[in-house]
Amino acid sequence: MKKKLLSVLLASTMLLATATTTFAEEVTVEAAAETTGETADAEDAAAAEAADVAEDEDALVGATEQDDGQGIIDLNSITLSSNVANPGDTITITCKTANVKRMHFYYDYHNQNGDKKSFQTASYDDSKRGNAVYDAATGTWTLTMKIPSDAATETWVLHDIQMIDNNEKYSYVWNSSLSKITPSADLSKWNIAVGSGAAPVPPSTPTADFYIASIDDNGVVAGMTTNISASTLEYRWLYYDIAADVWGVAKDWTANDEWLNWKPAKSGDYLLQGEVRDAADYSKTASQCVGINYHCAIKGKCQMPYTGEGGGYLIGVESFNNPGYQYEMLILDCTLLAEGKDAWTYTTGKCAVSDSSFWTIWQPQYGYYWTLFRIYDANGNLIDEDCYGFQNI
Repeated sequence: MKKKLLSVLLASTMLLATATTTFAEEVTVEAAAETTGETADAEDAAAAEAADVAEDEDALVGATEQDDGQGIIDLNSITLSSNVANPGDTITITCKTANVKRMHFYYDYHNQNGDKKSFQTASYDDSKRGNAVYDAATGTWTLTMKIPSDAATETWVLHDIQMIDNNEKYSYVWNSSLSKITPSADLSKWNIAVGSGAAPVPPSTPTADFYIASIDDNGVVAGMTTNISASTLEYRWLYYDIAADVWGVAKDWTANDEWLNWKPAKSGDYLLQGEVRDAADYSKTASQCVGINYHCAIKGKCQMPYTGEGGGYLIGVESFNNPGYQYEMLILDCTLLAEGKDAWTYTTGKCAVSDSSFWTIWQPQYGYYWTLFRIYDANGNLIDEDCYGFQNI
């Protein structure tokens, strides 16, 4: 069969209607090959190899044709049967395309001698590489790839995806090492960990997990953790004041600072939400939200049976400090409340003490109760309060 001169200009390629746009690099490739089943794969490999060389050229040299490949792929449709395999295993890749006669996934890897190799999925039956089957009814390719038996233990890196249309014209989706990549075309999620000791495929989308380091009169200290490490990560902290029904920003987006030191304006119940995103791709954002109860003055409270003379209950409240506070404890009888009667059955009144704790002994009747602990500033203004339920049955 006559040899055919291939001269390919890799141009911009649009994904299917539901997918994002990727870009193909402008490259001129000259290769002579038979266009039969076996040599078609060889010519595809030559085109991919030449693309790397032409990437750094300032101009196209020796081009006799400038053709735009019309093959497109829906990146969102790509699935791998597994991201982990051993030498000799088979992995199935499925994806949806349009105007694609042949297609290949290219991976970089090393053999057990340490030599760097490029693995190309096969368009036709190949005992060493696998095969590819196209379902015209669904527009879906099913490719099988056989991991070489001499593959070393490592993570295989997906180098690019190559599409060949019915006119033998090429288009590519390039990986993130090249300059014209779009964030949505990050190919790392289709890497493959090969070998029992292979490193796991690094995740590309962050998760958000945070913890409360401390809550006291100085405020809230919280930290956030995520599953990826990237210099482009940013963090933000939001809060929701439940009583006021208002959202606010505790700390706006900050690069590489996962810590929060925040002092709410007042005591109360809040939702605290930590967020993390990749500044290089805002679609990669994660968040976590938890409820917190913040007290600017109350450090602790106590209710327990009193074993001294007369019995009853020993009830107390402690503050972080005492710059002239006044303390008060009130008892609500739940039975009286249910009967529609005046339920406040006991109060200490506002009391000033010399230290940071205040105690009382109360003799309850049989029933269910709530204790309301309150702290006022030196001028008698309420600054903090908290409730605690107990029963005497």
